[in-house]
Amino acid sequence: MKLFDRINAWCYSDKYGYLDVEATIYIAKFDKKIIEPIEKDHRVLWVSPLEYKDKLYHEYQRYILNKFILKKEKNNER
Repeated sequence: MKLFDRINAWCYSDKYGYLDVEATIYIAKFDKKIIEPIEKDHRVLWVSPLEYKDKLYHEYQRYILNKFILKKEKNNER
C-alpha cells in the first residue's frame, strides 16, 4: 500500500450542513482476504475505475479517481 494523494474539499450534508473533508487516498493491491470487515455498514466493491468514475457521489471522489486513471494510463504508455 502506498500514498497516492491528499485532498481537501467542501461537501454538503443534509444532516450537518457544509463539511470540510480531508481525505487521504492510498493505492493498494489485494491478493487475498485476511480479516472480516470492521465496519459492518460498509461493503467493499470490486469495480473497474473506468466504469465507476462517473458514479461517485462527491466531486472530490470523481476528481481523485480520474487523476488515478490518468496516472495509470500515462504509466502504461511507457
